[in-house]
Amino acid sequence: MEKELASTEIAPKSALPVRLQKRAPDSQPEREIFARNFRTARIEAGLSQRDLAQQTGIAQAHISEVENAMHNIGIDTMVKLAQAVKKPVFELLRPNRVRDGELPRQCAHRRLSGRTGLRHPT
Repeated sequence: MEKELASTEIAPKSALPVRLQKRAPDSQPEREIFARNFRTARIEAGLSQRDLAQQTGIAQAHISEVENAMHNIGIDTMVKLAQAVKKPVFELLRPNRVRDGELPRQCAHRRLSGRTGLRHPT
């Protein structure tokens, strides 16, 4: 006969089922574009990260991570940050935001020359 568990015994844990998560498409270029444009807009607005944190209720560390394109942010956070620097979200997502005759900075470190794997000179 099978041994029944006493009321004080703990049943052994069974392994939790592994749930395969679908991976979102890589959004690194968009994060970098938003990060660069947002940082520029914040500086143009004369706000420090600390000022922005107090104004929006978003932690200063999180604002720093956004500006360094460290992780994805939700649309609600994007809207809140864009409103704080008085820019529309779509402007902060534009790839080539040019201001005062400045040439847009491209990610030169990502361009590779042909099959050699050598980087283009900047």
